[in-house]
Amino acid sequence: MKKLLSKVIAVIFVFTMLFALPTQRISAAEKVDYNNALNTTIQKYIEKFKNGFSSNITWDSWAIIGLARSDKEVPKEIFDTYYSKVEAFVQDKISNNQKMSGGDLAKLILSVSAIGQDPRNVAGNDLIDIVWHQDGILNEYYTSLAYVLIAVDSKNYQEPKDALNTRDKMIEALLSYELDNGGFGWGTPEPDSTAMVLQALVKHQDREDVKKTMNRSLVILSELQTETGGYVSWGNENSNSVAQVITFLTALGENPTTSEAFVKGENNLLGNLITFYTGNGEFKYIHSDSGANGMATEQALYSLASYDRLVNGKTSLYDMTDVISTTDYLNIVKEVNSRIETLPGIEAISLDNKEEVNSILGNEASTEEEFAVANKALTDAIEGLVDITEIYNVLGSANKVIESEYTKKSYNNFLNAKLELEELLLKDDATAEALETAKVNLQNKMNQLVGVADKSKLESKVNEAEQLVEADYTVESFKAFKEALKAANEILIDEEATQEQVDSALTILDETIRGLDEVNKENPNEQERVDKSDLEEIINKANGLNEEKYTKATWDKLVDALNKAKEVLGDEEATQEEVNSAIKNVDDAINGLKERQSNNNGNNNNNGGNNNNNSNNGGNNNNSGNNNGNKLPSTGGTPASAIVLLGTLTSLAGAYMIRKRKIK
Repeated sequence: MKKLLSKVIAVIFVFTMLFALPTQRISAAEKVDYNNALNTTIQKYIEKFKNGFSSNITWDSWAIIGLARSDKEVPKEIFDTYYSKVEAFVQDKISNNQKMSGGDLAKLILSVSAIGQDPRNVAGNDLIDIVWHQDGILNEYYTSLAYVLIAVDSKNYQEPKDALNTRDKMIEALLSYELDNGGFGWGTPEPDSTAMVLQALVKHQDREDVKKTMNRSLVILSELQTETGGYVSWGNENSNSVAQVITFLTALGENPTTSEAFVKGENNLLGNLITFYTGNGEFKYIHSDSGANGMATEQALYSLASYDRLVNGKTSLYDMTDVISTTDYLNIVKEVNSRIETLPGIEAISLDNKEEVNSILGNEASTEEEFAVANKALTDAIEGLVDITEIYNVLGSANKVIESEYTKKSYNNFLNAKLELEELLLKDDATAEALETAKVNLQNKMNQLVGVADKSKLESKVNEAEQLVEADYTVESFKAFKEALKAANEILIDEEATQEQVDSALTILDETIRGLDEVNKENPNEQERVDKSDLEEIINKANGLNEEKYTKATWDKLVDALNKAKEVLGDEEATQEEVNSAIKNVDDAINGLKERQSNNNGNNNNNGGNNNNNSNNGGNNNNSGNNNGNKLPSTGGTPASAIVLLGTLTSLAGAYMIRKRKIK
């Protein structure tokens, strides 16, 4: 029975740890080296906490969350000491009938959960229950309320029927703070405040009102981002804002180094954050600061931990469902022991009963009735036994599966099947049929595991391709090459890419490279160049015309041709043929204009006509905004990244939540 207990417990606990690396300025297509900053910052806090904690233990909560969720090795005594101080803090508040703010409750719940303790039993006090029933929480500052919602969602705590502060009320209160044009802040959208609220709303994207707010705020966050990859708040580019957006994006499942809506030229969010790193385990708030800032450092720590969790396929920073608390562990042990004691069959017969049965069966003097009763008891017990030998054989094979060797999606499907079978083994009423079904399902999911693709050849080809110079080749041939190169780069960063997809991307890229047409280098004047000067001239000519002078039918034809011409003008990939065609269409439309048969009264509307032209220009300028919007991450529970080869390319995008000023 002890072997059964050890096996069941062993299959429940699996821990992995991976770390990557940070640079001061990075290419959007490259991974940022963040590992050094993360590791040194962790060590800095370890040394700090060895020397003691703050007088108000809630001030250390964010750093504790960062340490625990980094999955880096941290001395157990640090978490034990922290928790003992949390117990004393909570007990002191309760004993003196002092309310804890929603912000403090949220920090304590998240930090206690992160270190494997149960917030429902802190020195005998249920912090989750306090959140559900304490008055005034819904009236707290909206960023504090956001973290309260994050806290109750961290392990999907069940909401009681008599809850005063329900999830719906929290969400509605947060949404009420949204600014007219999207985003959150005082009068104008602030990146950190917006990101913090979005962090809380991520788990509720199935609500239509939440989805709309998130989409509007994603646009705002993308527009507010500077060309350096960061954010300006209160007049200065700062680390807190970018750290909060990173935390939000990773909660949404978006990579802040590749999400297209949040990559500005050669710069991205993670690269910007690293520019604030001092090199000794600390971060500045703004670049001009003479030294490090404590709040900036703790926010940078947990945002880096959040990014590290994303790239290594772990749950997000505030999704604590992967943490097994002491209470959870004890409950598991209790269930296993109960299962052992109540195993069907012979094991369900007490020792006394067994002796009694055996004595009756072995006693020749036993009556026929006594023999029959005893025999039935033994027979029923034997028939009730379920042979789980094969189940443990399958589980044994499953335990040898190495996560890093398979794609995230196929491994998660396998892991869910494995957990389902393990949970059934803990149930007293599990039938042989249910166990067999779960066993077969696990076997199927193991057979369906998709190995991680070998991308070495594709990576080599991409590196070769990126050395090619656009000016050396014709526009058309290089356009096809760039599309193939973009698709190849998407495949390289796609953790779910199959070997077939990798090989296909390699083939297409190789073919487009071989299909490149070199320009005539001996006669540079013959190089393919697109001249748009005549197009600009005729567009200006058309813009100078007065709509009021011409019939509606002929004017509408001109407007249509003019709009299409403006699209060609703004298209960097437009060919000379497309330009010439646009010129002809506008010229034909101008020549086809017919004047209205009217007096001079229409002259009063000249200004209005010009305004209309300006409106058309404005509409044209908005095209770039629409394009950016299309690059934004999707919400509503839809996966954020997808790759379609052989023609259709979908860019990654993202936006996520953050918080400017922690709740200190």
